[in-house]
Amino acid sequence: MLEVAGYLLDLDAVLRWARERGARRLLLQAPDGMKAAAVELARRLESEGFEVVISGAHAWGGCDVAYGEAESVGAQGIVHLGHHGFVGHTRG
Repeated sequence: MLEVAGYLLDLDAVLRWARERGARRLLLQAPDGMKAAAVELARRLESEGFEVVISGAHAWGGCDVAYGEAESVGAQGIVHLGHHGFVGHTRG
């Protein structure tokens, strides 16, 4: 676990998830109050060899996942902070 600004982030779970999918470029999405945590998580992910883009847009919850933004920056995965559990998505 990684503690940042009072938040516990499961860095190992993120690393495992991204590596299992072969994702090298990740988009980090977080609500405004967690942007500092996103910056620290990005540093840690970059030290593990990932390329990370932090979304500057607002995140309004688990129903507001930045699929379009991830696609526009060529991200192969989205790390959405502040909400529990993984959300699946299929292209339609």
